[in-house]
Amino acid sequence: MTIFGFSPRGNVVSAAETTQAFVRSNGISAEASTHALAHRDESGETSVSVVDFREPGKAPVRQYIIEGGGHVVPTRIQGFGRIFGASTFDVDAPTEIWDFIAAER
Repeated sequence: MTIFGFSPRGNVVSAAETTQAFVRSNGISAEASTHALAHRDESGETSVSVVDFREPGKAPVRQYIIEGGGHVVPTRIQGFGRIFGASTFDVDAPTEIWDFIAAER
């Protein structure tokens, strides 16, 4: 990986591979469930799917898949679209992270 073709930053793995690492670490063997989030007009050509890995007695794992989006964290405040690509208003990452953690307490 590099930043704008400069400054090598090392090797990375895909989001799917990262998710699977957490699923294995948490000992989840159950099938995942997937659903699409409601689409908002202001989200343009993006769409969001949620993949949940859950099994009783084990810490859950959730992955958000944003199709058509750039390298941005989706929030209510958008910026830098010309540099990092499109974002979506279909999901607000900070709110989702908080809700996920709070639900597991």
